Amino acid sequence: MDFSTPWGKFALSMLGGLAELYSDNLSQETKKGWNERRDQGLYRGTLPFGATKGVDGVPVPDMLERSTAIDQQESMVRNYEGLKSAFELGAQGKSDKAVAIGLNAMGYKTTGTHGSRPFSKDTIKDMLKNRFYIGYIPDGNGGWLPAKHQSFINEELFSKVQEERAKRRHDMSNRVKTKARTYSLSGLMYCKYCGAKVHIHQNVQGKARVYCSTKAKGFTCQSKSTFLEVYEAQIQWYLENFVIPEDYREKILEAHRKIQSAYNDVGKQRASLEAALVRLGERYDWGHIKKEKYLAEYDEINKQLKQLAPAEEKVKNLDKLARFITNVADAWKEANQEQRNKLANVLFSQIWIQDSKVVEVRPVEELRPFFRLSYEESLEKSMKRPRGDLNP
Repeated sequence: MDFSTPWGKFALSMLGGLAELYSDNLSQETKKGWNERRDQGLYRGTLPFGATKGVDGVPVPDMLERSTAIDQQESMVRNYEGLKSAFELGAQGKSDKAVAIGLNAMGYKTTGTHGSRPFSKDTIKDMLKNRFYIGYIPDGNGGWLPAKHQSFINEELFSKVQEERAKRRHDMSNRVKTKARTYSLSGLMYCKYCGAKVHIHQNVQGKARVYCSTKAKGFTCQSKSTFLEVYEAQIQWYLENFVIPEDYREKILEAHRKIQSAYNDVGKQRASLEAALVRLGERYDWGHIKKEKYLAEYDEINKQLKQLAPAEEKVKNLDKLARFITNVADAWKEANQEQRNKLANVLFSQIWIQDSKVVEVRPVEELRPFFRLSYEESLEKSMKRPRGDLNP
């Protein structure tokens, strides 16, 4: 059909009108069906988590057994039981994020049009506010109507959850904004299994516990969490056994020479670049180059000057750093959590854990020579043991 002709244009207008009529009529009929269901006390749309459609179309508790993996072990869960667990945690004053972590740890996943996903604080917020669970349906105007289905959650429990949520909102609005609590190894720990950052939270007993962030979000990671003090004890042992040999100056002499050599090279480069700046200024003064080219070359030379490493300072600081490291173990024992965190950030760039063990520490660049010396010294001593197999 040629839509450029008069009859073609007319036909196109008619087709567009019919399509719009069909769409509007479908919307009207759908709303009519929704209103009929609402008048009958039936829920409209996708049923929320923990509910499923009964034989007569009335929502009932979802008791279907679903297979899930918890700590690499297959287990069976029922969504209705997960729903009750969510409200019980909410009644205890747990935050939406804490409830989400709890359900994810139990192996539950969301339901609905978006498929099975780990719970988030937003999905939990919608769940805990939903009056569907105490026998109501939306009236379409922001209110609620009595529903045909029975309550899924006891009204007393539902009210308790709302009270705790209101209390948390009130506390948050009145609380002076403070920085998050800092633990000794905050921001430094990584999971050896999946490479994700490790988070530290305080449990209900007031003890700091370590969690892999991947596992906390409900994704697969075989990491097993334990208490922060387990890793702190290993770090303390490591620092207590950290040794800088008395003849470290001789052993590190080669590093000194390399740094000094680098500094000499840097000095030559700096002198060359500064001379280039002088020549550039003379060329501009004599009118040999235009202002735009002069400014572009001037910026480029200054950029190269700023990139020259201050290697000379590294040479001056080595002795000072050596004295610091030899006394840090005693400081670690006496320090509180925030002080330990400052010490750890001075020493390490990363600490990698695998289950309950610290399997790798990565020192900051300035201290790398001393960590290497300590490692070689301990390795040399272990090689001298007569029965190394009995003394690993």
